[in-house]
Order: sequence, then C-alpha cells, then structure tokens
Amino acid sequence: MKCTIDSNTREIIFLDNSECFGVEFDKNTQRIEFSCPKIVGDNLDLTKCICRINYMNAKGCRDSYLIDDILADGDNITFTWKLKGKVTAGRGNCLFIFCARQVNENGVIEKEWNTTVAKASIKRGLETNSHIEEKYSDILESILLKINSVSLTTEVNSESTNKNVPTAKAVYDALQDINIPSGTDISLGVTATVGQTIRVKAVDADGKPTAWEAVDMAAGDTEVWEKVCQVTTTEDVSFIYQPFDGYYKKIRAIFLGESTAAGQVWIYPNTETQPGGRDMAYIFNAPYANTGKYTIIGEFSSSPYPAYDSADNWYRGRCSISRDWRPQCLHAGWGDSLFDNYVANTYAKDIAQGIKSLYWTHSGGEIKAGAQMVVYGVKA
Repeated sequence: MKCTIDSNTREIIFLDNSECFGVEFDKNTQRIEFSCPKIVGDNLDLTKCICRINYMNAKGCRDSYLIDDILADGDNITFTWKLKGKVTAGRGNCLFIFCARQVNENGVIEKEWNTTVAKASIKRGLETNSHIEEKYSDILESILLKINSVSLTTEVNSESTNKNVPTAKAVYDALQDINIPSGTDISLGVTATVGQTIRVKAVDADGKPTAWEAVDMAAGDTEVWEKVCQVTTTEDVSFIYQPFDGYYKKIRAIFLGESTAAGQVWIYPNTETQPGGRDMAYIFNAPYANTGKYTIIGEFSSSPYPAYDSADNWYRGRCSISRDWRPQCLHAGWGDSLFDNYVANTYAKDIAQGIKSLYWTHSGGEIKAGAQMVVYGVKA
C-alpha cells in the first residue's frame, strides 16, 4: 500500500484507492509506503527531524510509531510504517497522522509539523483463543524531558519483609542524581559484608536519597539479600552469560551498558543461549536502546503469577530503563519507562526453583567494553 503527503493541504492520500490496513489481529505483515516533500512549512527539512506516525486504533488506544528508514529522493523523502499488532487490535477505523519534530541538543522541541487525520479500515477477523492486546507501546517517546520519578508499585516490593532493602526506584533515583555513566563503580559508595542490607542515610529537600549506609538485618527478618555477582566487560561482546552459585528466588539487578549499534536489549533467565520464543522469554529488556548508553534496573521473583489462559505458570519481571540522548541517533532520547515482562516456565529451565543464571544480549551490534552487570538476590 502506498500513500503520499500533500505538504500544502496536509492530507495523506492513498495512491491505490485502498484504505484497508488489513484484518483484525494481523501483526507485522503489512508495511505502508509513504512519500512526502523533503522541505515543508517554513523551510523545515524533514531529514533533520524526528518523525513518527501517531495513531488511534479502532478500540480507541493511542500510540506512536517512530520512523527509522527515511530516505532522501531528490526533493522528496520516502519512508515506511510497519503495522504492529496494536494497530489492528480491533475491527473498525484506525486514525493516523504524520508528525515531524525538530529538536535541539537539549531535547527542546523547536518546530513541529503535522498532517491532517487520515483513516484506514481494519476488517473483522476471528481468533480461536482469547486475544491478548500487546502490553507495550509500539514506540516510546524518543525525546522526553526527564521524568522526576519512576514509581515501582508495592506489588513486587511487598513480597519482601525487609523494609530496609532499597527498592529499584530508590536505586534508580540515586543513579540519576549522581549521573553514573556506563562502566563506572555503582557500589553507591557503601562498603558492606554478606548478610547486611543497604539503608537510605540521608535525603535532599525533595526526598531523593543522597547518602547510603550498610546495616545489619533486624531480628526477625526472614530474607537475606546478598551480592550475587558483578561483571564488567573488558572488550566488545555479543552476549554475557553469567551462572550463579545456586538458585535465587528474588533478584534485583542493574545493567549499565553501551551498544555499538541500535537495537533491543534482552536479559534471559536460566539459559546459556538466546532462547526460542524470545518475545516471551526475557525478564528484563530495554526495547529501544540505541547506540549510546542505557541503564536497566529490574526486580524478579520466582513466585508464579497466574497465566492468562490458566494453562501454565508465568513469572513476572519488572524493570525501569533510561537512555542517554544522542543527537545523531534517531531513536535516542531521554526517557524513563516502567515495564512488566512475563516469561512462561516453558522457556526458562527450572525457573520455579529460582534464578541460576542470566544471559544478556543485544539484537544489533555488540555490548561495548566497560558494560557492567550487578545482581543482588535472596537464595531459594
């Protein structure tokens, strides 16, 4: 399917007179081709902009698709929109526009240009099993002003009876405040012994931690958190496989990395290789990590969560991620995002017994030298 954009009327025009995007529940099987003048509005060069498709599916859910294949062709540009499952999540009309933003080096939007709303139809389909709407957005905002706080709910933290153990949010906020880059020490300036836990010692006027201390576990505490591993790469690698000394029923992990090429980052449990069914097998991930630095802070428990179809046990990992903004990287941007990742025990061996290893990999390029993985855990 091909469309063109009229820069004067701002209309998106279907060239083949077909306004059907496909059938309900289609996923990653249709790519829409677009052409548009390279210069629009008041001398705005679209090749120097961050461009996306903003859409609302037939169920009223809104999302964006970041365009990453813009090519200059004389006075025009061409690009495509690959239709994700969220676009076709319901039958009816899908509304969409083209949006271009010119952003300065501080992440401030200086110019924005939009088309009028176009409409395409999604035909009725039929699934034999209950359809699960995708949990994740098709695209995170590429340029975000820093979010002041990331809230990990107490649903995961309440599993621990030790209230002195810092949450992933607290660690995340501390890392943001002191701006630790990839490859540096992330011990928080605390020296501790096995069996101790870390407690917030001081906070600033906004309640953000500024100092930490190691303390002994209080009497009656039923869980002991220990440092499982700290791994630092000395050269560029395609993956990091780290086995543990035993099984851990809960882990909290920090991944500080830099990649040589844009792509996704995955961390898998209890496997020596990237598993099949990888879209449902990772416990932590950075969906839009890019060439540049990224940080993943995650929590995982081997306690099962109910499966959506009651056929199997599922396990949930929670993580927050951030990415450094790099002007030369189309996908890069300041951003803080919270994710729930679910893995079935069919993909991770012996996961009900706990976590015994982590496998960290990157879909494009390699993990650069100096990347760090630090894991804390409670033994099963």
